[in-house]
Amino acid sequence: MSGSRVSSQPAYLIHTRAYRETSLIIEAFSQDYGKVSLIAKGVRKKNSPSAAHLQPFKELSLSWQGRSELQTLTAVDCIDQATKLQGKAVFCGFYLNELLTFLLTKHDPHPALYLHYKASLEALNRSASQEAALRYFELKLLEETGYGLCLDSEIRNGNPIVEDRLYCFHPE
Repeated sequence: MSGSRVSSQPAYLIHTRAYRETSLIIEAFSQDYGKVSLIAKGVRKKNSPSAAHLQPFKELSLSWQGRSELQTLTAVDCIDQATKLQGKAVFCGFYLNELLTFLLTKHDPHPALYLHYKASLEALNRSASQEAALRYFELKLLEETGYGLCLDSEIRNGNPIVEDRLYCFHPE
């Protein structure tokens, strides 16, 4: 992989883990580069200005560079304050992050999914129906990754779905 430099890329932090004494390895979901792994050097130090920005559910502007799969975070700025998820919504937000962490491959851009993720966080923040927000995101994730479900017609015969009928789904 040749050296690359990315500047001011909108992204969300979806997972972190400690690395050595003062650093973090972060997984970020970026608008134009998909899921990326970055090393954030020195952010665990007491006086690190970047540490406060590296929070989940906060839209960030990230810059990075490097030649390998694990690139170095060079700048982080806050685009938008963290969505103030509370109570059950926090767990729902972490569930969305887990879906992205485990179901997306690295460096596979999904700009539309990025916008659906952002909208889902906002819906979790304001919605009484968190389950509806989760199902919406799950369906969009399936569509974006090529596993979308046909929910407007029957697969066997192409008949349209009738609103008042019950249907069964039988995975093959």
